[in-house]
Amino acid sequence: MSVTVKDIADRANVSTATVSRALNPEQTGIKPEVRNEIVALAERMGYKKRGRKSNKTDNAYVGIIYKREPTTFASGGVLGDRLYHAMEISLYHQGKQALMHNIALDDEPPAFLKDGLVSGVLLVELDIDNDHKILKELKQMKIPAVAVNHPGYLDNFDVVSVNYVQCYQLMAKRLLEKGCQNIAFASNDFGHFVTRNSFLGYSLAMFEIGKTPQETTWLKESDSADVGKGIAREIVADGTIDGVLCMSNKIAKNVIAELQALGKKVPGDVKVCGFDPSSKDDTAITAAIYNLPEMTDRAVELLQ
Repeated sequence: MSVTVKDIADRANVSTATVSRALNPEQTGIKPEVRNEIVALAERMGYKKRGRKSNKTDNAYVGIIYKREPTTFASGGVLGDRLYHAMEISLYHQGKQALMHNIALDDEPPAFLKDGLVSGVLLVELDIDNDHKILKELKQMKIPAVAVNHPGYLDNFDVVSVNYVQCYQLMAKRLLEKGCQNIAFASNDFGHFVTRNSFLGYSLAMFEIGKTPQETTWLKESDSADVGKGIAREIVADGTIDGVLCMSNKIAKNVIAELQALGKKVPGDVKVCGFDPSSKDDTAITAAIYNLPEMTDRAVELLQ
């Protein structure tokens, strides 16, 4: 198995971004002594930079294939605009430009694949399987691709994602540490891969202490206000729930508002925890742990 940038980063106890910059002589912002140490380590480990022989645009352009509906441009995808901003910075650090293709407008493989304009492709938050025609096109054209925040495994493609299982396991443990005895899981779309993985993390935390997981789910078509109100009413009607994990801060805020309207004290009577990296207001809500720059740096590095 070939040595990767992550292997070098783990051995040097630095980030993959630091290793990528050290191995690229055109990159600045790294101390000469650090660069020399990493380059020497890479040579000892037998690292060879990956790449493919192609046309002159190879080092300049990376394709980004994504799906965003017109009504969700402000916060489209699970991770929203912060993910796209992190990718932009990662590409900039590698001296690369992006060519974008939104499959919400056209689900056919983009023209830039056949035209040989890109050296690699980032598949951003696409809940697609191995039989999808875009993946078949990438394999046929032998274009390297990395799936960013994908729900699972893809044949012949690297996947770099937020570990939602770990995030929600940690979040559930936080509520337990705060004294919650009966924690519910709230989502408006239980069929979504992020919800499934998050519920698994929550369930693991509950099983560890001998408690049974429970969920409160609502229709995907419902907006966050309706979901929040409905869940809050169920919590009050139940009478035993003293903690709730929500799939987004938007839902959590509406849960809090409705609980308070129904006479419940938050976080006194019920503690509410939500996760949504696109939110800029985490008041009264515990945010999960994630590192988008590290994730996107890793995705871009894997295309090299």
